[in-house]
Amino acid sequence: MGKTFPELKEHQSRIEKALDTAKPEKVAQGKALLSANCEEYIEAQGFDAGKLLSTIAAKHRANETISYKDLYETCHRSGGKWGKEIGMAAARFCTGAASIWGWANDLPGMNDAVVNGQTNKRGDGAATMDYLKN
Repeated sequence: MGKTFPELKEHQSRIEKALDTAKPEKVAQGKALLSANCEEYIEAQGFDAGKLLSTIAAKHRANETISYKDLYETCHRSGGKWGKEIGMAAARFCTGAASIWGWANDLPGMNDAVVNGQTNKRGDGAATMDYLKN
């Protein structure tokens, strides 16, 4: 992606330093908390968190993609009423949460499986999650 986020790189280096010196049980505890918080956030946006996360993880493992629209229609509790602006924003926020969830659950970069339906490319919001892949 063409964008850079210097403050994210700085933030990432602080996280890496903290992870290097943290006790493994504290890291595991933190990842479990992150995972639970992401699931709660996704549910609060009106999605079935289990369905959304398992759908993205399956696509990621199979090296396939799913569009924001398909993700919304498949996993949102509203019965799949896709309204582009609201639907796209909700799906984008949830894939950000899914990216963090994936990192916490040993599936880094899993949000790469979610793409814009017209361009078949990742959305702009994905760039901010790139640092979680490593």
